[in-house]
Amino acid sequence: MVGRRVVSGVLLVVLMLATAGMCQAQVSPGLPNCLGGDNIASGTMGAPHLYCGSVGVRKYINSFTSYQFPGSPGPESVFNPLSRLEWPWEQLYYVARLGKGSGDIQINLELAGTLDVFSNLKAQDSDWVYFADPGQKSVFSQGKAMPRGWTFDGSLSYPVPGMFFVRGVGGYRAQQWKFTYTDFTQFQAFGEFGPVVVPPIFIPGAAIEFSEYYNMWYGGGILTIDFDLGGLSPRLASLQLLFKGQGDYAYVLGKNFDFHILRTPAPRYTQERTSGGAWHVNLTVGCRVNNRLALTVEGDLIGIQTGGIIM
Repeated sequence: MVGRRVVSGVLLVVLMLATAGMCQAQVSPGLPNCLGGDNIASGTMGAPHLYCGSVGVRKYINSFTSYQFPGSPGPESVFNPLSRLEWPWEQLYYVARLGKGSGDIQINLELAGTLDVFSNLKAQDSDWVYFADPGQKSVFSQGKAMPRGWTFDGSLSYPVPGMFFVRGVGGYRAQQWKFTYTDFTQFQAFGEFGPVVVPPIFIPGAAIEFSEYYNMWYGGGILTIDFDLGGLSPRLASLQLLFKGQGDYAYVLGKNFDFHILRTPAPRYTQERTSGGAWHVNLTVGCRVNNRLALTVEGDLIGIQTGGIIM
């Protein structure tokens, strides 16, 4: 099923999401920088015509997505899973954000995408075929992954009555991952009826094209606390520290496309439609230098898990 530990945040998906943003805010002095929801507690977010934008980079660390399926009806039904593909995700992303405050509502848009397709980590393909021991992994291979993808996130945040530092948030998040399994080495220890002695086989070129798409509708909350540093020293009057945490949960609809180019006796193409849930936590520490410049460092963790049927 798509995403059995899919992105296990994408695991630390987006851990150390480092975004250093130039915020071009059309605001008068004293109004907050809205990068990441800055200064929500001040009450000035209700000012009209408050715009901001930011650009930065994001680094994924030790993240992955995986896809597996059980055996088909008949003799293969004893295997669950029958096959599993595991894809690494440690890519460098560009991140662009745009926000606007309108009354008490803040609108935020984010677009991110891969800057490179190189990965030190290998993709893995595992199969179970030994009938006497269905839990024994029988065939294993690893090769290049060539990861690429993009993320879009649009959200609205709004005040929670009686909770000065807390805002509700709701939005839509879309993500896509693509991989090409290339130049892999295959190892086999078991056949259908017992151990086998097969030397490792290196197969050059592309073997599998795989992609995943997720649509997520989420809701949650944002806690923001900021500190003006002018009380410590007049020289720090323009500086403001920001601490922000966001947590949300999403209903997820997903689909994948799996094209086994080297499948014998003929190439195999399958797709699935899936559904499930996703949890997401974001922590941000930032410093507003002035009305136009803010520096932030973020840690982001997301986990997506969906299941479905082959179409």
